[in-house]
Amino acid sequence: MPARLDEEIAVCWEVYNDAWEPNWGFVPMTREEFAHLGAELKQLLDPRFAVAAEVDGRPAGFAIALPDFHLLFKRIGNGRLFPTGLFTLLAGRRDIRTLRMMVLGVRKEYRTRGIFALFAHELIRRGLEAGMTGAEASWVLEDNVLMNRPLAAMGATPYRRWRLYEGALS
Repeated sequence: MPARLDEEIAVCWEVYNDAWEPNWGFVPMTREEFAHLGAELKQLLDPRFAVAAEVDGRPAGFAIALPDFHLLFKRIGNGRLFPTGLFTLLAGRRDIRTLRMMVLGVRKEYRTRGIFALFAHELIRRGLEAGMTGAEASWVLEDNVLMNRPLAAMGATPYRRWRLYEGALS
């Protein structure tokens, strides 16, 4: 784990609240909430799959992909980590060959500078080096053209669509 993890979490918090602000239903996270989430995720984090970008010394974006533990959770029939589920996770961690993009954000003013493409290239390169065979981009908003177009250009295909509907209850 990076020695400056707390500092890096604080930088990611600033970018996160700026990058996700225009999303439907977004609620800014407090520094404490984000720090707690960061502390929890560090147990699963492989530092090779965490990248950040700066523009003129200012944090511009970050991306974190995690090994996709979902396949291991399926092996734990009862869903409990104790007494034996934890061993399944620990023993199977080395067998994971796919990544799941947990979070990716670029500040509004830097979104058209190719930072997403740089993140994608770097994470794919690192994933291949680590023996990964696939990845999932997770929840990408349907109207997020700045992410969906490059993903399609890379050959990514949607396999599931989540939708939210809004209407008055009468």
